[in-house]
Amino acid sequence: MAIPEEKVLRGIYGDAAKEAEARFEKLQGTYEAQFGQEELTCFSAPGRTEIIGNHTDHNGGKILAASITMDTIAVAAKTGDSVVTILSEGYPDPIVVDTDHLEKIPKCQGSLSLVGGMLKAARDEFGYRIGGFNACVSTQVISSAGVSSSASFEMLVCAILNEFFNGGSIDYAHYARIGQYAENRYWDKASGLMDQMACAVGGTIYLDFGGGEVKYEKVDFGLSTAPFRRRCGLSQRNLAARTCVTAPRRTFLQSFPRSVQRSAMIGRSFAPCTTMRSAGVWMQRCRH
Repeated sequence: MAIPEEKVLRGIYGDAAKEAEARFEKLQGTYEAQFGQEELTCFSAPGRTEIIGNHTDHNGGKILAASITMDTIAVAAKTGDSVVTILSEGYPDPIVVDTDHLEKIPKCQGSLSLVGGMLKAARDEFGYRIGGFNACVSTQVISSAGVSSSASFEMLVCAILNEFFNGGSIDYAHYARIGQYAENRYWDKASGLMDQMACAVGGTIYLDFGGGEVKYEKVDFGLSTAPFRRRCGLSQRNLAARTCVTAPRRTFLQSFPRSVQRSAMIGRSFAPCTTMRSAGVWMQRCRH
């Protein structure tokens, strides 16, 4: 098994590189106990946080989002058949989907529906290749905590499909749309694309959903003050995502009405929005 070298892990996880190595080794042991020894590939997809513009993807808005230090990881290998089997740490039953019979996938049946919906979207909606694989998965992304544990898992599955069957040809926008399709059609969840894009791209990204398109660019900037840095508990794992307090000025100016800008800014600096009063959804978004 090719567990990433320490240099690679340190570039991703920083001081937590040894912990990450132990996590992958544990998954390797689980995989071998269930499926036998094979040449395995390691995968990771982070959770995310939004910095400004939370869920304005639904109405063509602009968002600044960033990946977080918690991630979902997998060790996986292709099989010679059409069956996808995923063992997820902490869950007693495996997810088993036959890619030759996706029409049999039930809706609203948890992860089974989600994986089946993603496989259908990848093949039938976007024309990508799919096939069978085995995977063991573990996550640190907290469920129901607003850090997109579902999107993290979805982007992990997309990464596996991309690596094993598509030679790296699936772009991040299609990663996101594959996850969105599964949530919309198989979970009856009206999700947008912010969560998936932030988990797929990683680091800190500026997203623009105007005109129905998914446009993004990576951004890099520092924190406003040392006390905020300490409270955010940053590590090297975040790389460009050192942005849990401030946001690019241009994003703020483009996304919010002048009344909110005046309330939230002092001169050319961003001020904590602790003294704001009600101003509808715009003010709530700014405060968030």
